Amino acid sequence: MTIASALHPPALPHEHGAWVMLGATAVFGLAAAPRPGIAAWLVLPGLLLLFLARYAALPAALRLTQGKTSPRPFLVRRLGWGAAYVTAAAGLFGVALVLTPDASREAAIASASVVLGLGTLHAGLALAGRDRTAWGELLGMTGLAAGGPLVASAGGVAFGPNAIAPGILALAYFAATLAFVRAYRSRDGRERAAAARSLAAHAAIGAGLAAAAAAGIVPGPAAASFLVVIARAAWGAIAPAPSLRALGCRELAVALTFVVLGVVGLRLGN
Repeated sequence: MTIASALHPPALPHEHGAWVMLGATAVFGLAAAPRPGIAAWLVLPGLLLLFLARYAALPAALRLTQGKTSPRPFLVRRLGWGAAYVTAAAGLFGVALVLTPDASREAAIASASVVLGLGTLHAGLALAGRDRTAWGELLGMTGLAAGGPLVASAGGVAFGPNAIAPGILALAYFAATLAFVRAYRSRDGRERAAAARSLAAHAAIGAGLAAAAAAGIVPGPAAASFLVVIARAAWGAIAPAPSLRALGCRELAVALTFVVLGVVGLRLGN
């Protein structure tokens, strides 16, 4: 292995849904902070580096835990870049916490602990081959959604409704998307049953958001943006996407619309 090849980073992940979720988390966190300072902006590349670390190191770690033989250059490159990403992310988080206003530092530390703790647990599930279960994916999504409160608290939002609202809003979308995509993929002659499960999940999540809005935890306009996601489920039940490509295009349009409306709703709630 040459030095040049070792220094070349692994390819970026191709899971578009994961990129959309990461972006939604960051944008919601910024929207919840009226005047995000440098600490909030430092958290964003930190979250990105943690995201990249998983994709860099996991393939090599999986082969090691499964006892498979791997070329040494492959292991060195993958694990090396994973360690570099984690180290850089830890440095950014450390500086961000130092620069976080005193009033919200405790909330930022708590949010960072959730992000790192659930991220580590989800990586462990991946090594055990359980990360693709429904509850495993939901756990990973919860850790990702916690990045929203981390950005908001680093931006000066003390622990409370304004700090956790971006995480709740992001997780609601993530969970609904998980239910919708799983229902789509499970269509094997039981389309009505799959659609009913998806609609029931969306209704439950929507009811939860409505309750959070009534309790003053999530701004009403932000919770109302979830109607776009519910409409997506109804659209999918009435006219399912003919292919995964068409499904992806629909999901992108829904995600962008939801994020824009969610940002507006969070800003109105400040």
